[in-house]
Amino acid sequence: ADPHLADPHLADPHLADPYLADPHLADPQDSIDHSDYYIDDSQNTDETTTTDYADTSELTVPSSEQQLLLNRDGSSYIPGPQETAVDIEQDSDGNLQLLSYREAGSITTYITQIVKKTVGKGKKKKTVTVPEIREQIEYFDAGFVLTTFDQYGYLIHESIPLEPGDSLTYNAESLFGIDINGDGEEGLNISSVDELQKLQSYGFNTFDADYTNQTDLYIDANTGDLYFASVDTPDNKLELVDFDGSNFGINTQYGYQPIAVELLSDSDLAPDYYGGHVLLAYDEYYGEFVGFLFDESGNYLEDLGAPYSPQATNDAENLFGFDLNDDGVQGRNIQIVDTASSLADIGISKLDGATNTKDLHIDFHSGELFFSDASDPSSQQSLYNRDGFSFIPQDGQTAVDIEQDSDGNLQLLSYRE
Repeated sequence: ADPHLADPHLADPHLADPYLADPHLADPQDSIDHSDYYIDDSQNTDETTTTDYADTSELTVPSSEQQLLLNRDGSSYIPGPQETAVDIEQDSDGNLQLLSYREAGSITTYITQIVKKTVGKGKKKKTVTVPEIREQIEYFDAGFVLTTFDQYGYLIHESIPLEPGDSLTYNAESLFGIDINGDGEEGLNISSVDELQKLQSYGFNTFDADYTNQTDLYIDANTGDLYFASVDTPDNKLELVDFDGSNFGINTQYGYQPIAVELLSDSDLAPDYYGGHVLLAYDEYYGEFVGFLFDESGNYLEDLGAPYSPQATNDAENLFGFDLNDDGVQGRNIQIVDTASSLADIGISKLDGATNTKDLHIDFHSGELFFSDASDPSSQQSLYNRDGFSFIPQDGQTAVDIEQDSDGNLQLLSYRE
């Protein structure tokens, strides 16, 4: 029998803990309790003491090993009138963390401020500075708070509320084995986004068979914070950080819904940002997709805007594996020109016995022209203007066919309205 539990002045709150008995607060069976706290009930002092030991039924601890929790001035620490101490543990830094439950209420503090005041009358009137005591009232909801003491039991930090998405809350859940924020998870609660399913939910088809995902997007269920990791190293998650140092997930408040994130592994796609990442988001206010560029560590670089141009659309389709322009083709949609059909449309027939050595191809969206050997359609090459930009027929002209003449030059045949 534990002599401390037999002492009527020393109550062990673990015997009947109303907070851990709450069905909304899970205390995992596999958590290890390394410290117990005791409350001195004699003379209703509520002084809190601790003793370190592994929590086993066979182990007894002599009272001489109990240590008082102390305020900074050396006086005994007593929880606030609305706080009930629940548990205590030692963290990885050696500090003692006291977990308490605080009822809803308020804290009133009084501060002294130096203010200017006018005194006297007439010529004796003057302005002086005088101390003035002002009342400050802080209101708070019911919830857990964490108070930190050093290894000797001296107060380091006053009670700090444990908010649902704070890292302090996640650490406390792991330390105490309690589901403090009620999300059913111990510690950080983040899950990966099914990116293709997310795109489908917005009404877009996806190219599942022809698409290779290299990076996964993760969202914190409590805060909306965004993380990413390679599919090969999912445990190596990094934050997506905005220009001001905050997590980029805060932008969901401004209508940007995160959809997917992907690695820029193609040096031809964005040579200046090779190795960086692009976040695809849906702008709910404008009803369109937008992109945001981050470096390899997840730091914000640039707002890419919406993919309005044909090239931007092709890049988005290839990077994220969905049919943005609804043409059934991932990336650039290049089709061979049916010369015979084009001539028939304008009432021209092709002569028998004509030799065809080149094929003409056209980008369905941009109107850019390409040519290839008739025997190898995959050997496509662009036609260029003198300035190096892609050649696009003038308005009112329809490219019909292309061939190579005896001088080796390419001759493009077009019909002009």
